[in-house]
Amino acid sequence: MPVKSSIYHHLIWRLVISTLPLALFAFSLCTEPLGRSGNNGPGVEMSIFIPVILLFGWGGFLVIESLYRFAKKNASIGFMSLLAAVILAGFYTLILYFHHLS
Repeated sequence: MPVKSSIYHHLIWRLVISTLPLALFAFSLCTEPLGRSGNNGPGVEMSIFIPVILLFGWGGFLVIESLYRFAKKNASIGFMSLLAAVILAGFYTLILYFHHLS
């Protein structure tokens, strides 16, 4: 497999794996009851908490992986991991913005 193809496969697989926590997060925001205020009291809402933790965990893994790849002198895959983390953060922000509009 050529190097350029393996780099793009790396990016595509990272983005495919990112769709699971993004879909869970979007689903949890879409299914919450309407008309609820922002302060729900002292409890943690697990239906939103778990997808957010998955998103931040996966984003953290992508950043740490990119730093590891840069340290191992494999900058092209490091850039792809960093690009996947930026795309993940962008979609996370976009989902929050659409939720804010509703």
